[in-house]
Amino acid sequence: MSNLTALLRQSGQTSIKATTVSWYSSKSVTATFDIPNSTKVGPWDIVVTNPNGLSGELANYFTIRGNETEK
Repeated sequence: MSNLTALLRQSGQTSIKATTVSWYSSKSVTATFDIPNSTKVGPWDIVVTNPNGLSGELANYFTIRGNETEK
């Protein structure tokens, strides 16, 4: 299936769109995200949208953790 879109979403934040989305089956999709270092840490929702506009969401499914600096 082509033209799938995926994004990470958190209330009050700018959504992060996937750079690539690959469909393998009705139960398997892979998405790649370029996450800026300034992104707010914590849980984010994953939203996948089909070309027909129908979408599915996994709430609080993806966690962004802070960067740790070596000392």
